[in-house]
Amino acid sequence: MQVHPDEAYAQAHPGAALKSEAWYILHADPGAKIYKGVKAGVTKEQFRAALKTGQVEPLLNAIKVRTGDCHYLQSGTVHALGAGLLVAEVQTPSDTTFRVFDWNRLTAEGKPRTLHIEEALACIHFGPSADKALSGSPTLGASRLAECEHFTIDRVEMPHNVQRPLGAEMAVWIILQGQGVITAEGCLPTAFARGDTLLMPPGMMGAQVKTIANTALLEVKVPVKG
Repeated sequence: MQVHPDEAYAQAHPGAALKSEAWYILHADPGAKIYKGVKAGVTKEQFRAALKTGQVEPLLNAIKVRTGDCHYLQSGTVHALGAGLLVAEVQTPSDTTFRVFDWNRLTAEGKPRTLHIEEALACIHFGPSADKALSGSPTLGASRLAECEHFTIDRVEMPHNVQRPLGAEMAVWIILQGQGVITAEGCLPTAFARGDTLLMPPGMMGAQVKTIANTALLEVKVPVKG
C-alpha cells in the first residue's frame, strides 16, 4: 500500500516529486479488486492507529474491477493492486513513492520491509476519491478514459485494413489487440502487435498507420503547455 506526493508536499520537500497515475485493467480474474483511497470519515489518527495493529484494510475503499475499467489515481491517493490483475499503468515521471502498509508480510529474513509512515501520512488525502471508474468497453473510434493536467488516455479502435495519417505530436500507444504497421518519412516500417508499447516522437513527417487486423489501443498524450 503506497502513496505519492501531491504538489504541495513536493514543493515543501526538495527531492520529492508529484506523481499521479492511471490504471487500465488489461485482465481481471473474477472478484479482483483494487484499493483506492480511504473510506469517508477516516481520520489520520484512526489510520495511524490501524497501522500499529495491522488492521488497515477495513479503512480502505476496496473496488471490484473488470477487464476494460480505467481508474485515475490522483497524487495523494493511497492505493494498491489486489491479486489476479494485469494492468497498464500511465504515470507522471516520478519515482517518489512512500510505502505505508505491507499487509503484515515479512522478508525472507523474517523482517518487515522498510516503510515510510510519517511521509505517507503527510501525503494521504483522507476521504474517498472523487473520481470513478471509466469503462473501456469496445466502441468504434476513440473514447476518453482519463484526463488530467499531466496526461490524457484514450481508447482507440481501428478495424482491419484501415490506413490513416498520424499527427505530428508526441504520443504513446499501448496495443491491446490486433496488428498493424507504422510508416514515416526517413524511417523503416515499424510493425506492432498486442502487448507492444510504441513511442511516436513529435515532428514525424508523413507518418501513417495501417492495420492488418481489428486493432484496439490506448493512446497516451501529454498536454502541450504554451
